[in-house]
Amino acid sequence: MPHASFQMITQREIKMVKSLKLKKNRVRERKFTVEGVKSTLELLDSKYNIDFVVGTSQFLAAYAQNLEEAEVEIKEVKAKDLESISHFKSSDACLAVVQMKDNVELWDGNGRVFLLDGVSDPGNLGTIIRTMNWFGYGHLLCSPDCADLYNPKTIAASMGSFLHVEVIHMELSGLIRTHQDIPIYAAMLEGTFLNQVAFPDSCMIVMGSESHGISETIKELVNHRVTIPSFGQAESLNVAVATSIIGYQLSLS
Repeated sequence: MPHASFQMITQREIKMVKSLKLKKNRVRERKFTVEGVKSTLELLDSKYNIDFVVGTSQFLAAYAQNLEEAEVEIKEVKAKDLESISHFKSSDACLAVVQMKDNVELWDGNGRVFLLDGVSDPGNLGTIIRTMNWFGYGHLLCSPDCADLYNPKTIAASMGSFLHVEVIHMELSGLIRTHQDIPIYAAMLEGTFLNQVAFPDSCMIVMGSESHGISETIKELVNHRVTIPSFGQAESLNVAVATSIIGYQLSLS
């Protein structure tokens, strides 16, 4: 069988993979995990360096050619062991241990870019990364208190889009002051209706957290406030949904 030559994952490796569920261990080891067939296969063709791929015998047999062409180290795992090292209750046949990128392509100030201020939910961050990829944005700039890019929930929610969008955690106020000539828009409950705004070719769009909104520090630097018109009784929109709506509106102009 194609998977006969693959080594079984060791207990030491299982322990290491489990440890990556915690951010402090990911930071220390400079490694994170990617789960699921779709994302793992996309990962094989990316710029990320892969330590090894863990898969069930069924996965290794089904994708033997992909794995062989990628020339990555492969570990076979029993389904029950995969379930124990997975971040999720239902594992999806495989998991990859990946090295964090050392070289990040910084935003150069050209074009439009979204800034996330205090968006702490990893599911929302992952969905926003997926939205950025859908609308063709190459960068997403996040405040230091945003959710961790390498959180398993962020990676899973991005559905592989983290491979195509540079997600950079940085001090947003310093970035804004560096690019004072670029207009900055903030999505807020009170502002000019979104469909009445003529966004320039280069601008920054700030999205705040659902619970706290945009920080006072960033508000003081904002040039324009925009809002998505409401037609019902909901108090607010989910930040990932709001980002998608604004992304679509920007794609029209």
